[in-house]
Amino acid sequence: MTIERLTKLGEWSSPLEMAVGSRQYHKQEARRKGPIAIYRSEDQKEFLRVGPQPVIKSLIQKRQRMEMAGFAVPKFIAEGPYDTSYYYVETSLGPAHFGEIFANEVREHGHIQAASFDACMKTIRAFIKTQLTSRARNDGWDAFWGEVGIHDLGLGNEKMGKALTERKTRAEETLASFPFVLCHGDFNPFNIFATGIIDFEHSIYGPALYDALGLLTTENYFSSAYDDELEFKKLFGFSQDQRESYTRMLRQFYAEHGLPDPLGILDDIDFIKLVWKLNRMQHAPRLRAFRMRHLEKLIAG
Repeated sequence: MTIERLTKLGEWSSPLEMAVGSRQYHKQEARRKGPIAIYRSEDQKEFLRVGPQPVIKSLIQKRQRMEMAGFAVPKFIAEGPYDTSYYYVETSLGPAHFGEIFANEVREHGHIQAASFDACMKTIRAFIKTQLTSRARNDGWDAFWGEVGIHDLGLGNEKMGKALTERKTRAEETLASFPFVLCHGDFNPFNIFATGIIDFEHSIYGPALYDALGLLTTENYFSSAYDDELEFKKLFGFSQDQRESYTRMLRQFYAEHGLPDPLGILDDIDFIKLVWKLNRMQHAPRLRAFRMRHLEKLIAG
């Protein structure tokens, strides 16, 4: 396969369009963190990601690991060099992820429709079922905390660093009853389709429920107020009935696998996900401050 450069754009010199053989791809977005550009084919059936070779190679390996574990992921099509960068192509899982679907429904109807919620839960149930078969021996928390970035958050602030270390120890003690499993790392409706999941750059072995409960806590990380000055707003949220339906499903799955009640560790997962997100919010300082206040409350509590 050959790639032709058409038009340069942006600091990474990523083109507006790319051609791989006879296939044309149009630029969709640039990642907020990391030099990766995303393209979609003209027929909407394929996605192409391009960036530094080590980063793209890592994404390919993580995608393969998820596939080998039995998760529903896009089909791999091709990979290759592009100037000093590298790319890979995979199939599209559909016209819209659930983040887009939910946001549109809230805008049009004021709430997430039951049919869309049920379809999303079907994908999540399949994901959790597969995840609980991917149990791995916990050889230590270092790699997990490294991905979360807990030490980075406390740099330059001795008081915060000490508080994070103490809260981290408490989380490890509480989560000791749960196995380590293969985690997606950024499990949210924007990465979930009716036919599977996408985006595996943060995939890592970590405590069970890091993904499943993290999806619930993410709603707390955005303000629903439209008169504030935060860079991003809350686009949707589950109703109380939908949250209860989701937690019943989690309890059932974990009981079937002989594991404790998952809701007992909700605050611990909330703490971990907040630290992870705060380390990726340099582009949105006001939202980062909003989330930092939430973290401080969790630590104090």
